Amino acid sequence: PRTDELTAGFGQSEPAAAEFYFEPNRRRFYHARLRLAEPLRGIDRLTVHAGQQVITDDRRTRDTGSAERSLEDNESDLRGLTVQADATLTASAHVSVGAEFYTDEITSRRRRVNTETGDLRAVTSRFPDGSTIMQAGLFTKLDWQPAERHQFSVGIRWSDVAIELPDGTDIEPSRLSGDIGWLFDVTDEWQIVANFGSGFRAPNIADLGTLGERPGNRFNVPNASLEPETVTHLDLGLRYRSDSWRVDLVGYSLSYDDRIVSVSTGSTTPSGRDIVRSANAASSTLH
Repeated sequence: PRTDELTAGFGQSEPAAAEFYFEPNRRRFYHARLRLAEPLRGIDRLTVHAGQQVITDDRRTRDTGSAERSLEDNESDLRGLTVQADATLTASAHVSVGAEFYTDEITSRRRRVNTETGDLRAVTSRFPDGSTIMQAGLFTKLDWQPAERHQFSVGIRWSDVAIELPDGTDIEPSRLSGDIGWLFDVTDEWQIVANFGSGFRAPNIADLGTLGERPGNRFNVPNASLEPETVTHLDLGLRYRSDSWRVDLVGYSLSYDDRIVSVSTGSTTPSGRDIVRSANAASSTLH
């Protein structure tokens, strides 16, 4: 059972739900990896990953004071393939190059039964049934030591995401992201390290299309106009290494923009839950 729904929370005189059971909540994961045992035509190492993850999230729920019981069948079927090659360019330079492809398909159905009359009917599902997300990526990383005490690393990644909802909504964000790092050996024991990078996260099906109860006596409605979240970061640190000690002192700052958060619409459901929706409505700075 989901305890936070079955227990009265802050500001509540009674629990939001009379019933909330997972039937079941389950994850199955399958993974295969292929690696070359010997170098091949300039490639030091070639690795291929193939995997599948199936998440089942079936539920039986009923709001406090309601005669309507919801029966849900939700499933995410994610399949992925990643290929990466590592090679030595020179005595001081090494490179990794790779590509990946993922596809995720959502199935979701919901029925409501009246516990007093026994009437059963199909209603709108929690997630848009038949939604898909496809993600393709190309990436490369270079490690280079131009001088005895200096090491640099540079990584670049291109990501393309295609999200399709059954109502015809298509979202296709494509972005470049990357990072650069520097490490300087001050002495045999002391090092200076610095990194700068950027990244993004595209909205997923749960962000875009979730319809239904949420913790804290809330009810979520979909928002198909979300944009990706973005992040940039910078860090600078001092390291000490000896046979007896390892010490790191690092200062960092991270800017997290267009965060997807739950915001109130100002309305409530007939059962008293606050109606909320996801929006790019927040930013954070971590340091």
